[in-house]
Amino acid sequence: MRAGIAPISLPSFQALVQESRHESGFSMPPHSHNCLSLLVPVAGEGSCAAAAAGFHLRENDILLLPAGVKHHVSDEPRAPLVLFVLYLGGSMAQQCATLLEASSRSAPRHMTISRQGTVEVRRLLRQALHEQSHDLPGKEFLIPATIAELLVVMRRSRQAQPSAAEHSSAKRIREAGGYIASRVYEPWSLPQAAHLAGMSVRSFSDGFRRQFDASFVQFLSRKRVEKAQTLLRESDAQIATVCFESGFEDLSHFYRVFRQITGHPPGEERRHKA
Repeated sequence: MRAGIAPISLPSFQALVQESRHESGFSMPPHSHNCLSLLVPVAGEGSCAAAAAGFHLRENDILLLPAGVKHHVSDEPRAPLVLFVLYLGGSMAQQCATLLEASSRSAPRHMTISRQGTVEVRRLLRQALHEQSHDLPGKEFLIPATIAELLVVMRRSRQAQPSAAEHSSAKRIREAGGYIASRVYEPWSLPQAAHLAGMSVRSFSDGFRRQFDASFVQFLSRKRVEKAQTLLRESDAQIATVCFESGFEDLSHFYRVFRQITGHPPGEERRHKA
């Protein structure tokens, strides 16, 4: 590091992910980078001083630091930070600033995203790290695509400001249910859903039944059948395709669940098509 500048050497596709684990007693001198950086805390708590302002850093927070902005990260003594840092240059940096609505090239941008967004962002960061650490064909295409998806997730899941009930179990269950309903095509399980809400499986299962008047499996089956009904009415897709797009892996299971919930087989749903 020279004169407070910590240069980052970016690959040709202008994106790099690093993990930063702080130990007790960690200290960092004020410095800047030659590219845009995104700080994504995954554990611990701390703050970042940048551009004569202070920004909190904890889970669900994102901090965008434009190139050249001097900053200094401090940890809470009892909870040192673990951070993912995403470095972007060129068109990747421009894409990031546009999606996250950075209003200035020199001002930091702090935002808070939902619990569901945080889980998805971490998954995508791990995927990018995996690609970085393996010399696999096509990684120069996959890493930028993964980061582009990550930025879209950040944009869509941001919260204007945390509500007073942010950490209530009912709110987390409700948000998890809404998120799952929007992505029924994914292979959800009860433990995955509980993790999404940041709860134990038992607490989540009990709370979910109270919130939605159905078990998690019943809720997921209903939402998948609703998705299938929409596809059957609004498209000419084959039933096997509808089955797959709705999150069902087995056609006979799809027929059975569809009939149980609607009272008729999928083919009959076509009669309701406008």
